[in-house]
Amino acid sequence: MKEPDAQVAYWAARLLGDVQAQPELAVPALLECLRQTNTLVASQAVWSLEQFRSKADLILPALKEAAQRKDSVAGYAKAAVSRLEAGAPVNR
Repeated sequence: MKEPDAQVAYWAARLLGDVQAQPELAVPALLECLRQTNTLVASQAVWSLEQFRSKADLILPALKEAAQRKDSVAGYAKAAVSRLEAGAPVNR
């Protein structure tokens, strides 16, 4: 998702999480969004990644890395890690 327009990237990330289709394509795209400096896009990627619990082995390391960021994404990532590790339901 190398989309320079943050709004387009945000909505693409959101739709990938809502639809939850083709995890083999969606998860790598969302992981790329998670690494973006735009906090809106990266925060949405956190939520969307949580929807792909079956790929937790790929998602958890990236979320743990995002939890070390120095912006608001860190808090969302920490909460997501806790929920995924506990098997708790995802809240929107």
